[in-house]
Amino acid sequence: MVLINKGKEPDSLTEYKTQPEAQYDGPHFTAVKEDIRAALLAEQGYICAYCQQRINKDNMKVEHWACQSHHADKQLSYKNLLGCCEGLEGENKKHQTCDTRKANMSLKYSPAQQQHQINSRVYYLSNGIIKSKEADFDRQLNDVLNLNSTFQNNRLVKNREAAIKTIKSQLNRSQGTRTKADIKRLMTKVHARNTDNMFKPFYGVMLHYLEKKL
Repeated sequence: MVLINKGKEPDSLTEYKTQPEAQYDGPHFTAVKEDIRAALLAEQGYICAYCQQRINKDNMKVEHWACQSHHADKQLSYKNLLGCCEGLEGENKKHQTCDTRKANMSLKYSPAQQQHQINSRVYYLSNGIIKSKEADFDRQLNDVLNLNSTFQNNRLVKNREAAIKTIKSQLNRSQGTRTKADIKRLMTKVHARNTDNMFKPFYGVMLHYLEKKL
């Protein structure tokens, strides 16, 4: 996970919320939902809010961080909405990840709430395992989001390990010790979006490694 800077909610959502009986997936909500999807993709750089793999309008889900069944008052709150991958939807629940696995369970921290300081809540081992120093949140990373799944169709851990190896290789491309300026330049490069407004998949993992080097 990595911090998401939430933008302005779509105008269509603002207007929809003024209607009597407005509710998520209610009447006349289809166009609004498409605008929400587009806005989430744009602000997240086409990266899943939880696992950081690539998502697009055809393979994403709109996640309610505070679930609808327990927080009906937040079902149309844009600050509560995240763009997520499909999380192996259709597989056995024990193999699912992200929003699909989370369902109505609670998650202590949101990557989209500045006060939760998600960048300081998680860290990555060299083998791609995501962890937290807080025992309860560390448990949720595994039990609620299943981000360290070893299921054969789930390559999240291996992809995070590959991201770490890639950034190590880039950092060690030249001989000698890297200066802070060198590391910061590479961080800027990693954090940059491409011409299609997309972040690199697993860029938060790479940034975490570089931050440790600083």
